[in-house]
This record gives sequence, C-alpha cells and structure tokens, in this order.
Amino acid sequence: MRGGTSYVYDDNDLLRTETLVKDNVTVYSRVYDMALLLPGMKCPLCGQPINKNQKVVGFGSFISNQLDPLWIFNDRCFHANCFYHHPLAEKATTRHQEFQERLLLSPRICAICNHGITNPDDYFCIYHLMENQESPLYRYNYMQLHRSCMKTWSELPYLYKLLEDLKHSGTWEGKVLDFLLTHIPHDKM
Repeated sequence: MRGGTSYVYDDNDLLRTETLVKDNVTVYSRVYDMALLLPGMKCPLCGQPINKNQKVVGFGSFISNQLDPLWIFNDRCFHANCFYHHPLAEKATTRHQEFQERLLLSPRICAICNHGITNPDDYFCIYHLMENQESPLYRYNYMQLHRSCMKTWSELPYLYKLLEDLKHSGTWEGKVLDFLLTHIPHDKM
C-alpha cells in the first residue's frame, strides 16, 4: 500500500512533480495538490521534525469536513514510516485517490446537462460530503456542475435541504459546507 505522494525531502527539491500513469500512458503530471513542506516542520503523527533526506508522504487539501477522522491528513506532510503505520493510512490513500480521479483526472462534465465545463467562471464543484453510501448526500460527492444549469435543476431544493440538515446535524465542521449553502441558488425555493 502506498498513499499520498511519496518523496524524499531535500533543500534542492521542495516542489515535486507527480505523474500518474495508467496503462503505460501518462494521464497527468502536475506540480500542485501537495502540502507545503518547510524545513524543520514536525510530523503531525509523531511530533518529530521532518529532516532532510527523509522519506515523506504528503497530501494536498482533499478533506472538507474537519470532523472527518481523515482530517489529520488534509494538507499535511508526514514521515513515510509514520504514515504507513497509521491505522487510517489506507483509508486516507483511498479517499485521496478518489479525490484525484473524480476531480483532477476526469474531464469536467456537468451532472445536469452532461456537457463539458470549459468556462471556469461557470464551474461549481460539491466535493466530498459523505462516506456513508446509504446517505442521500453520497450521490452528490464530487459532483461537478455548470453554475448556469443549477438555477433550473429540479434536485436543487432537495440538495439544499440536505445540506442545511447536515449543517445542523453536528457532524460537519468547516468552511466548505457554508460555501455550498451560500453559493447554491436558493432564493426561489
């Protein structure tokens, strides 16, 4: 099992390029979606400094809910050994891969009209909301939409109500849910 992006930290290469290859074809190569690693930073799992030439695992921002047990991995770097021995390492790896595949590697297709989203100003993303597949919110995980399609989307009032219920449930903390509730058109609901 390998998770996050694994690299060796040294002063000459604080930025890293991550390349994903599927079926011997480079799918993407990017220099973002990574946590900032500064000299002397401490590993959040063991509290010891991450030193030069140590193997490091890092994740960019991929968890929205601060109450999610995986929040500890969000936008952070770890000693590789600490990460791989953590009981949630495999789960974090799976969620991070899902995040990358659904939002970074897939073409942006509007879930309402099924057309490509090419204008960044017309792009809206719901991100990961729920791990429980039985939750009615689960189907909205990582949903990508044209902002222009949202105004006439018949499911929008239902989604908005589910998000309001989530906000008041005490199971979510963080800015993403407030962002969604603020930016989803709801004035005519």
